[in-house]
Amino acid sequence: MKKPIIIACIVLVVLSLLFAFYQNQKANKWKREAIRTEKELNTKLTVLQDSLQLVKKDLEREKEKTKEAKKIAETMSKRFKESFDKL
Repeated sequence: MKKPIIIACIVLVVLSLLFAFYQNQKANKWKREAIRTEKELNTKLTVLQDSLQLVKKDLEREKEKTKEAKKIAETMSKRFKESFDKL
């Protein structure tokens, strides 16, 4: 009578251990996937930040070019006005 109970307990313990091992493997898989995803997102974030810095630099250059063009246009306008007034 005790032998079937002992066998059932052993089977139950083995199944419990196998299930725990399975759950651990699944958790490790999710952890690896989360780490991989985090690395990918960090890489994308770095690329976006670099792109943003380049865009900011381009905007600053364009702003400077616009200021220079405005100064040149004002100078040309003054010269044209002066030469027109002389006529």
